[in-house]
Order: sequence, then structure tokens, then C-alpha cells
Amino acid sequence: MIKAGQQSSSTLTQYPKLAIAALLLLIVNDHIFKAYYPGFITGKLSDVAAAYLLPLWFEMVLNSLGISRQRSIVLATLMSVSALTAIEVSPPIIKAYEQVHTQIYGSLQLPYVSKLTADLTDLYAQVFSALYLYLARRVQGNAHLPHPSPRSRF
Repeated sequence: MIKAGQQSSSTLTQYPKLAIAALLLLIVNDHIFKAYYPGFITGKLSDVAAAYLLPLWFEMVLNSLGISRQRSIVLATLMSVSALTAIEVSPPIIKAYEQVHTQIYGSLQLPYVSKLTADLTDLYAQVFSALYLYLARRVQGNAHLPHPSPRSRF
């Protein structure tokens, strides 16, 4: 927990431009690029963005629950890799994901039906979870990783 007068040093607050870029990539790719330019590249762009954004989201949730920063970084990485792997390899989880996604879009009255294709090559994008882990550990200020300077932020 953050005490009064203490600033948050989450990965999101240190690298907001990277998080915004990943979110924009995910939205534009899923709703524009995939419709007009379907193919291998557009199929992987969302996976790359999600592999960075999901651990970031888990980190924020874990931090809000009072879990230490060091533990939340490791847990966030493990949770996101597990979730993304399950979505790719487990038919019941794929079906549940599609149903929830379709219901969300239906409640927003958006013309979109989610169809997830199980593709084990999507697991390669999880390398980008390592980018999250690297940046998060830099923010944490581990001795073996240099602390980011204002000029080196994404």
C-alpha cells in the first residue's frame, strides 16, 4: 500500500505511453485492421499487445489488494501467461471467452461476434510478457537493472 506523501511506482505510471500505445494497437487492430487486412500479421498484433497489457492490469489489481510490489510483478506475469495459454489451448475456456466477449459487445449494442481461433503460434507473443517483466523490474529499482531515466521511458 502507498503511504501518504509517497508516489506510486507502478509500471503503468512509469511507462504510460507504452501502455496507451499497446491499448490503441489492440483496439485498432481488432476492430479495423483485422476486418480490412486479415492475415498473419493482424492475427499476431493483438496477441503482442495483450501479452504486455494483461500483466500490467494484473499488477494494478494485485497492488490495490495490498500485495507487495515485488510479489505482484511475479504473480502478474505468471497469471497473464497462464490466462493467455489457457485461452489458446483449452476448448471450454475458449468457448467461455467467446460467450462473455459476445455478451459484452451485445450489451453495448455493437455489431461484433467474437470468434477465437485456437492457434498455438499465438503463444509466441507471450515473449512480450517478458517486456512487461523487464520494465516492471526496472521501475522496482533492482540493483542489477538500471533505474529508467526520463529520456529512456517509452
